[in-house]
Amino acid sequence: DQHGSPTWARDIAAAILAIAAEGVSKPGIFHFCGGGAATWHGFARAIFALRGLASVPALHAIPGSDYPTPAPRPANSTLDCGRIAEAYGISAPPWQQSLARCLDEMRYAETGRSL
Repeated sequence: DQHGSPTWARDIAAAILAIAAEGVSKPGIFHFCGGGAATWHGFARAIFALRGLASVPALHAIPGSDYPTPAPRPANSTLDCGRIAEAYGISAPPWQQSLARCLDEMRYAETGRSL
């Protein structure tokens, strides 16, 4: 029941470099996150699906209230990234695309083979 936009650190770094390369600081607050939204359950399912594992654990969606955390979490933490797109022409790829690239890099680092 918690929705967010998974964001790959490499995408964040690319956005920061693009802003820095422009050399002009524009005032205001700019949000940046992966394109689209997912629940934690959906994100976990996507990870296992992309890894192509022979054995995948059963995943069960649970409400946030069943997983208490020290800090309260919003039900919807997706961000509107329209301002950064308008000001700098920056938008993130869909989180699923970035996740696939991230997992491919991780697999390559582990085995020397891409997915």
